[in-house]
Amino acid sequence: MKFFPALFSLSLALTGFVFLPKVAIAQSNIKINHNQQDKSTYKIQLDNLLKDGYTKLEAKDISGAITNYKQAYQLAQSHKNVFDQSRILAILGRVYDFDGRYADAERAYQEGIKLLQNDQNLSYTSEQQIQHDSLQVDLLTGLGMSYRKISQLTEAANLLKLSVSLTHHLPFPESARLHLESRFELATVYKNERKYKDAITLYQECLKLVRQIGDREKENITLTALANTYLLMGDLKHGREIYSQKNKSLDFSQPVKLSGIDDLESIEATLSNLVSLLEKTIPSLRQTSRELLRMYTLVRVDQRFGVIGQLSETVGLSADLITSLSSTLKQGDILSAFSMMQSLDEVMTKLTAYEKGMDVLMQSVQQHPESYKVLTPEVLREMEEIGHNLEKINQSLRGKSKSATQKTLIDLDKLKKN
Repeated sequence: MKFFPALFSLSLALTGFVFLPKVAIAQSNIKINHNQQDKSTYKIQLDNLLKDGYTKLEAKDISGAITNYKQAYQLAQSHKNVFDQSRILAILGRVYDFDGRYADAERAYQEGIKLLQNDQNLSYTSEQQIQHDSLQVDLLTGLGMSYRKISQLTEAANLLKLSVSLTHHLPFPESARLHLESRFELATVYKNERKYKDAITLYQECLKLVRQIGDREKENITLTALANTYLLMGDLKHGREIYSQKNKSLDFSQPVKLSGIDDLESIEATLSNLVSLLEKTIPSLRQTSRELLRMYTLVRVDQRFGVIGQLSETVGLSADLITSLSSTLKQGDILSAFSMMQSLDEVMTKLTAYEKGMDVLMQSVQQHPESYKVLTPEVLREMEEIGHNLEKINQSLRGKSKSATQKTLIDLDKLKKN
């Protein structure tokens, strides 16, 4: 009775927009340049090292860029310039993160944060305080991003929540990158933790911000992330509405590529057709479950008939799951429906095993009827009748679900490949 040969699995890998390292680094370099107005020898040397590092990064010479940034850090360290040290550590953290060296990124970010925390004796002007807070947000966001990538979600959420709170003190749109990145990263963490409503709130904040600055590409990416989160909640209605707002003229790689929402709607329709077929088996399944239970009551004193009780329970459970699955699909909760499909397949696997056990039991009864004292002619007739009923249901399920199941799997495979 295992009528799902392969199971439905759906992975909406929702990775949001991430500012490229060179964008964050370029902005960091600009702020370093503005930190000192005089062109001292130290400043000239530092600028040259940072520019060379950025040039190498653009040329994809990661190791060369890291060497330059390390030299810049040592120069700032020798001049005891805490702000420049922290800024360069933020840059190094970005480069390490981009290169997949998350442990190195973590150390760089943590050292930068520690330097800022220990630098409490300076009397900042209002402009310097903004630069200090901006750097702190940059470091906290970077560290949170690295923790998210290694699935340390609790640590990531704590850092990113602090980062988002600090952005309220930063001017907008001058610090748009920090406002957007901290919120988008925290939303992604919430999404990974299945805190979908919290994620949606933050994605909506991001959407408002990107529309303020008029960045259509980031608007599309934010809309995609927002729509995908609604889909993960099983809210197809809002998912469709959000997708419809996207600017179709833009061409860039998206986290999940759906042609509008067509692929998902095709899958929903296919699943609905499949469940509609399965619903027709519910009365037979429930009747068979009751008959098995009635028979098991007559023979339960013999433990060898335990498989009949297991079969009765499992047949009833399959009917319950099909009923729940139907209700879930009618509510538009397609993601939960996939999970129920998996549960239903597991139940059908057990049902197949119990059916085999039932066949073995009936063969033994036929070969050695004298050893089964609890059996009466009436019970034997019921066992035979129920066996025929099960076979009919088995054949019905296989015939009705085969083509629909194959189409469903093809549609799901298309979505996963995209």
